This record gives sequence, structure tokens and C-alpha cells, in this order.
Amino acid sequence: ACANAKPTARVDEAMVVLDRMVANGVSPNTITFNSLITACANAKPTARLDDAVRLLERMLESGLVPNEYTLPALLKCCRNDSDRAENLFTRLIGPVRLSKHVKKQLWLAMSPHQADRLCKWAATERPECLLPVRSVR
Repeated sequence: ACANAKPTARVDEAMVVLDRMVANGVSPNTITFNSLITACANAKPTARLDDAVRLLERMLESGLVPNEYTLPALLKCCRNDSDRAENLFTRLIGPVRLSKHVKKQLWLAMSPHQADRLCKWAATERPECLLPVRSVR
């Protein structure tokens, strides 16, 4: 819910709600974490990358698996930090498929040369991340 709210101080509010959920025995799911990470990406005046990474760690510690929405939201947070974008990409590209949305956020987070290099690396080192080619009938 907070991911679609005004991207200002609502992130702090959402973090408090997450803590209350857990305190009351409600287990957050992947959608919960993706919504919070997206809120961090949309925060103004700058994205809240450290908060987003902490949420990712919390998500992983909960035994949840990132999906095709997690990585693009994290990459959106990294628009001014290409080294961290590369680190997150190489860490998560196995369970997350290399979709057009992931590629777009990757190219926005870093130089086109870096993004192309990482996509080639993923195709070689993590072939399971490639989307299957659909047959044309």
C-alpha cells in the first residue's frame, strides 16, 4: 500500500508497520518486501538504498526468494551507485530472471557498457536466469 503512496516520509511509516506486523505474528511475504523496497526506490529527494538492502537481507533471512519485481526495485535505488548495482545484480540474477524490466533498470543504474557486460556475464555464468525462448507458430 505504501509503495503507491507519496514517495516522501511514508517509507519510515511503512517500516513501522512491518515491525508491528511481525510483532503481532503476521509473517511478511515477498509482496510485502517488494512493496517496501519499491517505496525506498521512489523516496524523494533520493532513493534509500541502504534501507532497501536491509529489507532484502531481512527478506532472505525470512526464507523468502526474491522475484522479478525485487531486483528492478533494488536497481532503481542504485542509480547513483553502479558498484552496488553490480553487486546486487550478480547476487540475485540466479533466482531472478533476466527480463526486459530488469535490463531497463540495470541500464538506468549504470553505464550501458557495464550493463551490457553484466548481461553477457549472466548469459554465460547464470544461464538459468535467461528467459526461455518462445516458439513461434
